[in-house]
Amino acid sequence: LAANVWHIIGNKALYQGYATGELEPEIVDSWEIADDQGLELVMHVREGAAIHDIAPFSGRDFDAEDLALFLNRNSGLTADEEGIPVAAFQRASMTAGLINAEAVDGNNVRITMDRPNSSFFAGLADTRMPMFPREMIDIGFNDPMAMAGTGPYQLSVFEDGVKMEYKRFD
Repeated sequence: LAANVWHIIGNKALYQGYATGELEPEIVDSWEIADDQGLELVMHVREGAAIHDIAPFSGRDFDAEDLALFLNRNSGLTADEEGIPVAAFQRASMTAGLINAEAVDGNNVRITMDRPNSSFFAGLADTRMPMFPREMIDIGFNDPMAMAGTGPYQLSVFEDGVKMEYKRFD
């Protein structure tokens, strides 16, 4: 489903320019390395990044809690809690070294690493890392029509193996 749905309905944390390789804001609009060792980072979630207007999201903004959960989950840190084998988190290497991501307020996430990771930011810009809202953990990922993101399109029709249709999301 990731290749077929999330890449269209979601955004990544960061975007990496094709020609320059420079990191550019997407869901995360600014970031800083908060210590000299590169073990503590702070990321600021872009304000006004609305999630599709379907229940239970109802058009709310993507926020720091969403980003923190995404980072922790992607790293496999929620495996025990969710009853999922840690090996199931195929993109964990993209955030290697992450100990914890914590929402410190509505738009800021403090990230703690156990070692510097020069590929951490590139991992967050990888096309296989589209963000999802925290409610998706409870909803599950089996029903594409229940999925919502912050991306430019929203799934409007899904017939498994037959067709998918999307509508524009402003």
